[in-house]
Amino acid sequence: MKRLLFVPVNNLAMEIRLAPTGRDSTERYRLAGAPTLFAHDGWPCNRPPWGRLLAVDVDKGEIAWSASTSTGPNDFGNSSYGPPLATAGGLVFHGGTYYPVLRIHDATTGERIGKLELPAGVHGGTITFKLRAESRQFIVVAAGGHDALGSPKGDYVIAWALPRSDRGR
Repeated sequence: MKRLLFVPVNNLAMEIRLAPTGRDSTERYRLAGAPTLFAHDGWPCNRPPWGRLLAVDVDKGEIAWSASTSTGPNDFGNSSYGPPLATAGGLVFHGGTYYPVLRIHDATTGERIGKLELPAGVHGGTITFKLRAESRQFIVVAAGGHDALGSPKGDYVIAWALPRSDRGR
């Protein structure tokens, strides 16, 4: 498999101001206030999708593929605030948007091969582990939502078990 780095990106026009910290003569800066989104009637001024998942080929320094974070016809590729998880089996799991879903992509092509509906937003990282005794891999998310992003809130830990494998026994 190629050496790919999976990166969630946001495509939003924003103004972010920096201010000197005043601590010493070196040029250190801090964020001066909250970022300002350029919007009209509450909608970002640039066209969607506003969130994407990219795969960067680290050997070539090029984007191998790009996939929108949209989850349906009325979703414009929502901003993404959550890390993806790549598995050795060639899957990439990615949540992190307003919509409470976990998208599943083919790691090589970026094709969306599925999505898992969740009861709340997932903005932390998905994890995976394998129990050697069971020869089985698990995928786990903590779906809790996010106040600032407005995603549905909850207090869930959800795990999926992949089919057992006879390899490695």
